[in-house]
Amino acid sequence: MSSSPQHEPRYCGKCGVPSFVPDDLFCRKCGARLAVRSVADGLDDHPNGIPIARSSASVVATAPRQRPIWLVSLLTFCTLGLYLVVWAGLSWAEIKRERNDPRMHPFWHSLTLVVPVYNLFRIHAHFRAIQELRAQQALPPVIAPAIAVICWALANGVDSQVSRVDTFSVPLGIAMDFLGSLLCLVVVVGGQMALNGYWQSWRAEGREIPERRANWAEWTTMILGGVFVMLVVIGVFVS
Repeated sequence: MSSSPQHEPRYCGKCGVPSFVPDDLFCRKCGARLAVRSVADGLDDHPNGIPIARSSASVVATAPRQRPIWLVSLLTFCTLGLYLVVWAGLSWAEIKRERNDPRMHPFWHSLTLVVPVYNLFRIHAHFRAIQELRAQQALPPVIAPAIAVICWALANGVDSQVSRVDTFSVPLGIAMDFLGSLLCLVVVVGGQMALNGYWQSWRAEGREIPERRANWAEWTTMILGGVFVMLVVIGVFVS
């Protein structure tokens, strides 16, 4: 009587749970993508056929950033909400690396945020992806995708009316600009708080936690943006 072939288990790189089913592409516990074991050459083959070495060095090299909340708040406010588009692309790239999903395209994802109506669907997808990451670590949601969509829709609505208001009341137009920035700030801060909490959960797995710091480009943006906002406010009071 012949016995069925035994397959060596593959262990999830995220939660460590073994998988004994050779056709599984994702971990049945946390949903992370599984590598296909190649015993002959000591490599793990990616599902698309590209061999990659089993090493933690690549994880450290592509570790995402844990951005301080004060940093993303100032960047959003000093750029009158424009930083949200940049943040969306950067954080989407970090989510892509964490999920190992080649179908995610950070550059195009960020550009879609300037497309009316469609950008609402992309914001929802963005925060749904963040929520799914946190669910893998049994972390509660910070901001629901629907709330992020509502804030972004209101920000778009406010911004679309600024040019009309400016024609008869410049101070009111600037106030609406700041209101739109605050709505964008809710979206960015909520998303970054959710991501920071997820990165901090790596400690329980023994993974390296990303650093909290601002780079030179962010400092430059904050300084120039802050000067611009101050000049605008001074100009309103002088006029």
